[in-house]
Amino acid sequence: MWRHEAVRKVRREFEEQGDFNHSLSLNPLKTNLSSRDEPDKLMNKDDKYKCEQSPEVHKSQISPNRSTMSNYTPEVHVIADFIMKYPEIRSAEEREKYKAVFNDQYQEYKDLHRDIITTLQKFSELDAMVEHLPRKGKSLEDQQRIQNILKKYQEKRNDPAFVEKKERCDYLKAKLRHIKNRILLYDQEAAANHQT
Repeated sequence: MWRHEAVRKVRREFEEQGDFNHSLSLNPLKTNLSSRDEPDKLMNKDDKYKCEQSPEVHKSQISPNRSTMSNYTPEVHVIADFIMKYPEIRSAEEREKYKAVFNDQYQEYKDLHRDIITTLQKFSELDAMVEHLPRKGKSLEDQQRIQNILKKYQEKRNDPAFVEKKERCDYLKAKLRHIKNRILLYDQEAAANHQT
């Protein structure tokens, strides 16, 4: 029974009794409602909704209130766009389209991967050099120079362009793996169907 139907029934009962001065709540936790369609049940006097009850009786541990909602953070499940864009392959034409996308983006992935590997190797060399740097210079100039080197190193490591390249590379890797798995699955199913 829908919530508005239940409220209508309760209002009608109150009107019949001449006791419609009380306000009614539309909160589904305060009434016996179901979200699935059920045949209408006759309510007897024991099942009536009682407006006179104190608010504490109607509070539910399940229902969030405003104070808990401000601290509540819903869990987000991010689904990559390529999972929706590249569902299971159903025909040979689709397989060829997937293969063309794979071949087209594989070159971009290889170039990005090569750049990132080169940059990460430079970072590992710089890490080793930073480990051998004296932490305290002999003079104030040496200390400032060492601090500047460390600062520039951290800036390079957290460079937005590098981070963006790395994220793009990771995205392409996952996308290409997904497309390749779809192609392999189609090929296996086609081989199994061909043998039977």
